[in-house]
Amino acid sequence: MARSHGADVYDYFTVYLTAVTFPLTKALFAGQPDESWTWAIDFMMLSVLPSMGFMVSGFTMKYWKDDSFTRKLALWRTMPISIPQIVAGRLLLLFVVMIPVLFIYFISQYVIALAIGQALPLYPFVLYALFWIGYSIALAIQYIYWEQSVSGKKYFLICSVYLVIIAVLVAVLWFSGIGLTRHLTASVSRGEWWYPGSALAAAALSVMFGSRLIAGSIRKRNLLG
Repeated sequence: MARSHGADVYDYFTVYLTAVTFPLTKALFAGQPDESWTWAIDFMMLSVLPSMGFMVSGFTMKYWKDDSFTRKLALWRTMPISIPQIVAGRLLLLFVVMIPVLFIYFISQYVIALAIGQALPLYPFVLYALFWIGYSIALAIQYIYWEQSVSGKKYFLICSVYLVIIAVLVAVLWFSGIGLTRHLTASVSRGEWWYPGSALAAAALSVMFGSRLIAGSIRKRNLLG
C-alpha cells in the first residue's frame, strides 16, 4: 500500500523531534539534568506531543484561510452519517495517527538512550511514556472540540492561547525551581505509577465526556454562517 505524503512528514518529524529532545532528556535519564534547560524540554513535551495526532496535509494547513474543518463538517452533515458517527470517526483518526507516532518517538528515544548507556530501566520508562501519552490524548481531545466547534480563525487563536498558557505554566514552574519532566523522571524511577495512572485516567475521561461535548457542539453549530 502506498504511503501518503502526510505519513512521510510525520516519520521525518518524529525522527527530528527525537533528535532535538534527546540531548535534553538524556541528562534527565542519567539523573544529571542541566537546570538551565529543563524549561525547554517541559515546553516541548507539553506543547508538541498533543499535536502529534493531527494530520499534516495541504487540506488541514489551509484551515485558517479556507476554514477547511468547517467545510468538511458541513459536507458530512449532508450525508447519511449521524453525529455520533462523525465524532467516533474523528476520534478514531486521532488515535490512528497519534498512538503510532508517539510509540515511534518513545521507542526511538529509549533505543538511543539504551545504546549510549543512559536509559532508564524499562519499567520506569514505560511509566514515563504512558504519562505523556495520557496527557497528549487528554489535551488533543480539547483541540478536537474546538476544531469542530468554531471557525478556522477562531481555532487558530484558541490554540495560540493554549500555547501561551503552557508557556506561562512552564515559566512559573521554572522560576519556582520545579522541572516537570525532571520531577516525572525521578518519580517513575522510584516506581511510582500514580502520575501515569492519573494521566491515563484523564485521557479516558476526556474521551468519554469530550465525545459527548463534541457531539453537542456539532448539533448546535450553525454551519451556514
